[in-house]
Amino acid sequence: MFGYAQLFGNKATIFLCSFIIAVSVFAPSSAHAQLPPKVQFDLALRQLEQAIENNQWSETLQVIKKLEDQGLELPAIMHYYKGRAYVETGKGLLATKALEAYLGTASDTDAKYTEALDLYTRATKRKEQQKSWLEADIKKLKSAIHNAESRSRTHWDAFRYIASNWPLLYELSQVRISEADIEYGLESECEAAWKASVAEAERKLQNGDYPKRQRKHCKKRSNLCNLVDEMNDYKTRGPKVCRSMHRDWVSTRYKYNEQRNIVLTKTAELEKKQAELAAYNPAQ
Repeated sequence: MFGYAQLFGNKATIFLCSFIIAVSVFAPSSAHAQLPPKVQFDLALRQLEQAIENNQWSETLQVIKKLEDQGLELPAIMHYYKGRAYVETGKGLLATKALEAYLGTASDTDAKYTEALDLYTRATKRKEQQKSWLEADIKKLKSAIHNAESRSRTHWDAFRYIASNWPLLYELSQVRISEADIEYGLESECEAAWKASVAEAERKLQNGDYPKRQRKHCKKRSNLCNLVDEMNDYKTRGPKVCRSMHRDWVSTRYKYNEQRNIVLTKTAELEKKQAELAAYNPAQ
């Protein structure tokens, strides 16, 4: 068992007095608020002792944070325990900061001084390793964003190509309506355009407005007449072509939106990683 002296050295009494004053000033908010200040301190200290004895470093950090939240000026040795806890939980950057705070005030005769030096070496290596990982992640994210943006442009060009052939589709793509409305608009526009073309071909046949050099074939209603061929083409291929264009439309929209979502998601991840990396490179 550590006890006050082992944890805080010869500053244990001063720290205890500071804790009692702090508790009397700051309204307690924990489940133990009804306990006297001295007992609250003993309880937190005992939790810290047990966490350190059992190598429960996440718990150690939680207990230290409870003490810090009381507005106390903690003794320097507490930075050592924070640093060790951060090292053991793999947080290199936070570990180096905590250990620098300890080593900046500690004497080379302090019990934990040599251990702190060794921990600082481990923390620095971990910090540099994690920094390199962040830089690699950022590089990958930038590449992923670039590729997704390139693919989205390709799908958008295909989307616009289809829409440019059917004006109604382009209009529908500019407003917020349901996918069902867009799909219906596509098929109806496709059908309407083809039917209009067929109607024009029928009108020309009825009026004898035949293409040059095809009069004989058109009078006989032969497929060698372009007008007749167009009418028959609609009957045999029209619905199939419209359905195919419908699938292309829906597929292109889906692929475009998929890539845009990737761009947005990866951009958010990139910004988060860049903010983390900035902590490794503080402004001079």
